[in-house]
Amino acid sequence: MEKKCYLLLTALFFFFLSPVETRPSSGLDVTLTPSTIGQGEVALLSIQKLGKAKPKVIWMGKKITLLSDNKNDAWAGFIGADLTTKPGRYKLQIDLNKNNNPYSSTISVLSRDHGIRRLTLPKEMVELDPTTLKRVLKESSKVRELFISSADYLFWE
Repeated sequence: MEKKCYLLLTALFFFFLSPVETRPSSGLDVTLTPSTIGQGEVALLSIQKLGKAKPKVIWMGKKITLLSDNKNDAWAGFIGADLTTKPGRYKLQIDLNKNNNPYSSTISVLSRDHGIRRLTLPKEMVELDPTTLKRVLKESSKVRELFISSADYLFWE
């Protein structure tokens, strides 16, 4: 009996870790690995599609950036759940701009306990002297400028 229980638990373990694969009538082949996401975790979204239209993915109300292969037949991106996301089922929407009927799937976000980590720093690293504070503010401004703009195209192509 105990051996059967271990065998069942092992089978369930691998079942829940296997990726979700769907083949909707829209010509998409969507895979999510792993098939569920925990709070504070990410999953790889892979889309194989028919046609040349770029898929538009919406997850938790936000547009997801996708990268494609050279032929624009395969697309991939990451979806994730914030640590503060409530456990539950959330809609993933994929639109190929061909029609008004986007593909959608429901993804489970599971509760995860990542624990609490406390960080303590020496006082001089928290309360900066005037010279260091001036340098930090200048560097922060430069870094902020780098990330203020975004582009819909890839710079490295």
